[in-house]
Amino acid sequence: MHVRCPTVLPDGPVRIFFFQAEDGIRDRSPSRGLGDVYKRQALACAIIFGAAAGAHTAWGGAVSQDAQKAYESELAEYNRKKESYEAAKQQYSLDIANNEKSQRDTEYAIQKAQEYAENSVWNNLDPYNVWVAQADLYVTTNYQIQPGMAYQNPDRTDSVLSAYASLLGNSSTLSEVAQQFSMQERYLRELVTISSDPDTHLLAITVMSSSEQTSSNILTALLEQVNAMNANITASVGSHTISVIAQSSYSTVSTDLRDAQTENSQNLLSLQTQIDQLQQSRTRLDSNFEDTTKEWESTEEPVLQSCLLYTSPSPRDGLLSRMPSSA
Repeated sequence: MHVRCPTVLPDGPVRIFFFQAEDGIRDRSPSRGLGDVYKRQALACAIIFGAAAGAHTAWGGAVSQDAQKAYESELAEYNRKKESYEAAKQQYSLDIANNEKSQRDTEYAIQKAQEYAENSVWNNLDPYNVWVAQADLYVTTNYQIQPGMAYQNPDRTDSVLSAYASLLGNSSTLSEVAQQFSMQERYLRELVTISSDPDTHLLAITVMSSSEQTSSNILTALLEQVNAMNANITASVGSHTISVIAQSSYSTVSTDLRDAQTENSQNLLSLQTQIDQLQQSRTRLDSNFEDTTKEWESTEEPVLQSCLLYTSPSPRDGLLSRMPSSA
């Protein structure tokens, strides 16, 4: 009797053993039926599956076509689930990295927004009671058109105005003034407005604050800076005269300030909501991947089912058959 061993074997080391009970010499007497061709001859196939870690051993023999097809189908499904799990694992790592980066960025933005809300003088002003100090300065270069002359000297009044506006608004000037009021330069910049009008030759300086005294003091410090710049601008741009023609202080309502404060508050609330959503998203990512991992860990790798076959003994042996009884 011939037994066919499986042609497609499971992954891993495989050893195939063939056993024969006796020498296989054919009887000289006439055949008396099935099993009498060889004396107590048995043929079996044994398949040992070796695992890299552990000792998982299975014995098998002949495999039916149906069993082989079922195994191949189960193995394909197992590999599909394995690939799906590996893809989910990779996507989880990517999603976690993006989530953590977004949380760091949002937390940094919240920190800066809170810092600004606490330290900005302008942001903490009462928009319905803002004190303003303002000074208008007139610049002249005594420029005159020469009648009958083809060549005219250039009018440098616009250049002088631009020089004052630029120097008053630069970081060095504002930092020096801010130190006098124990204030950071960026927060003083929010309180000060510098503008120039080439048509009227006017330079306007406006300061906002929570009190009349503070706004007036800051304005005075800026006017001192104007006087200090006079000589430098005269040497670099041209001769001129600059003088204060109007100065005032008053209390007003600033709807622009009110709207800006509202926007800043909403921005901070939006950032706090965003960080809450990111944290909830992280929790969902962890929970979903935990479920995916449990499902994968519960998946068993399919095993090719086979059996060990024996031939029937010769009736002359007077031995009972070793095949399982139907009874």
